[in-house]
Amino acid sequence: MVSPQDSTFIAGTYILQAAASDSGGVDEVEFLVDDGPVGIGTIGTSVYELSWSSAALPAGTWHSLYARATDVTGNVGYSDTVRVAVTGARELDVFHGTFPVQAGHYVWLVFDGASGDSLVGDARVSGTGSLSDFFWCDSTNFVLFQNNQAFTALDRQQNLTTVSVAAAVPAAGNYSIVFNNGSTSPRTLWARFVLRRRS
Repeated sequence: MVSPQDSTFIAGTYILQAAASDSGGVDEVEFLVDDGPVGIGTIGTSVYELSWSSAALPAGTWHSLYARATDVTGNVGYSDTVRVAVTGARELDVFHGTFPVQAGHYVWLVFDGASGDSLVGDARVSGTGSLSDFFWCDSTNFVLFQNNQAFTALDRQQNLTTVSVAAAVPAAGNYSIVFNNGSTSPRTLWARFVLRRRS
């Protein structure tokens, strides 16, 4: 499977993608959800694709996706299975994945929120060590932070290995989620954040 990646949040219609090749030629690539076929992919630029609607699946449920490729002589091969979570149509992915934070540096994620939205997510340090500082704030306070000036965070946690956030966005605007590594060793973090839109 090329897309989605494992542990992805999806909503509505999603483009499933899988790569397949065979020296004699590929006859078809079929996509399956929870072991049930949902359609035959068409070849795009370099991968097989299928537009799939998750609308029939309940929000908050997890599902298994994989692809089954058949070559022109009838041999069958399977992709890795990925697990995805179906979210409500009012939930947007801010970030999901891993990233490095070099020693003495910080990394930030940016999103646009509206009054009544909620930022929900988790992050953790992979391997050993901790993160010296985690916070999220509006764009004005992020500029103050970048200029080493006093700033006000909407939520701030220090010296941590894991963090969870479930907080309301106070007003419409641009926000930053900041991971600050004040140590002398690099850190690798995994994070998943979504923005839940107001009804």
